Amino acid sequence: MTTKSDYVIYLDTNGMVIYVDEQEFDASQYAYVLYTQSSNSRFGKDQVQLVMSDGSVKTVDTDDDYTSLEGTIVYYRADDKGEYALRQAANVHKNGSITTTADASIATNGVLSGGATDFDMKNTRAAITTKTGTTVYGNSETVFVVAESNARGKTDYSVYKGIKNAPTIMSDDPTTSPAVETKAVEMVYTTSGSSDVVTFAFIDATGAYVTNGKRDVVFLAAESATKMITDGDNNQYYLYNAVVDDEITTVKVKAAQDAGSVVLAGNDTVNQVVTNADYNNKGLLTSADAISTSDYTTLKGIGVWKLSGSYSIGLNGTTASASVRYTVASDAKMYYIDTDGVITKIDDVKNISSDSTATYIGLLDVTDGDIAYLFIQEVDNGKQEGAGSSGVVLSGISARYSRGTVTVTLTGTNAGQVYPVTISLVNGGTLVKLTTANVTGAATTTTATISAALSAGSTYMVTCGDQSFVLGV
Repeated sequence: MTTKSDYVIYLDTNGMVIYVDEQEFDASQYAYVLYTQSSNSRFGKDQVQLVMSDGSVKTVDTDDDYTSLEGTIVYYRADDKGEYALRQAANVHKNGSITTTADASIATNGVLSGGATDFDMKNTRAAITTKTGTTVYGNSETVFVVAESNARGKTDYSVYKGIKNAPTIMSDDPTTSPAVETKAVEMVYTTSGSSDVVTFAFIDATGAYVTNGKRDVVFLAAESATKMITDGDNNQYYLYNAVVDDEITTVKVKAAQDAGSVVLAGNDTVNQVVTNADYNNKGLLTSADAISTSDYTTLKGIGVWKLSGSYSIGLNGTTASASVRYTVASDAKMYYIDTDGVITKIDDVKNISSDSTATYIGLLDVTDGDIAYLFIQEVDNGKQEGAGSSGVVLSGISARYSRGTVTVTLTGTNAGQVYPVTISLVNGGTLVKLTTANVTGAATTTTATISAALSAGSTYMVTCGDQSFVLGV
């Protein structure tokens, strides 16, 4: 038996165990019941408001009166009419006499009240003190849904998988006085069987000491980007092959990104790795943040090398001996991306082959000092990859603008080879191609001028092969 699963036990008429069926834990089957109403209410409908395991909130019709399940964790299913059936999840626990907060008090107390004032959860350890005398444990599979309400009463729900990716949450703020504070934190959670290992937790951390947790990492494969799609509802987006945390999937990237988003919609030349992705009600990615330097150091370069050692890899350099050795986490998320943007999961470091031309993006965990994510982009040396017919990949690019001329410097060039340089306008997160110029390379470093009328106050992207440079004018 494992701590990642539930078990269905079948008994005979005498109560003897005749069969045990292991049911692998699936967080997507869980939800927290925030509010309920019955058909006897003024609205005359059986309804519940659920906080789903992905952090979304849904108000749904139900097939029965579930007012008795308000404030607990449930399994759910929907029928073909859209009606939901709920059942209380197994092994639900609470760290207090928890109730749903009245609307007028949400800004102060959050959506829940009645939790413990000595709550202590640190993402550097497995143990969680839910209240005096009660300690449970999170692991790499534990799913945390964390609610925080602001002064206007708006509540955000964030989802984290794994205790080390979750935020630190404490009743007592260690950075302020008094030495002991009494901010209540509410936690409703399920455990694996009769163990003290948490499988799913809903936490209201409003007003408590909270550090940022590590949100899902999203990788967008540039080579897979489609042309802009306009659907029947006039939504405009680009479709990408993607990795969302540890799942290979596709993502619809809205063409007009929200203000502050670092995503370049439509970019088909440079792979993108982002975090804190937000989606609208149409399922389109509308914004995302850059990877936080407090969580990860981003590694980029050319050359991936298989080294001796179960969890070692060499990055950068033209040979294995010239590469930089890194330790890869035992649970690292690793992927190959081919020249068409098709993504394949790498199950083990030993399955990585040495490749002097492959480019990579790695995320080095600041806390643990090892690689948590690795994306390896294969290069087709049989076609031009922005560095001549031999497929040589550039090691760098920079650009500056003055009076109608863009001066571009390419690093890692070969004499006589042709390098197409593209200049695009960054317009609301979308790349609008302006011009492409072929630059003949010199040995090692090449500097060239390209005529282009750029507008003051605008941002442009200069790209060549797998290299890009953001140029502000």
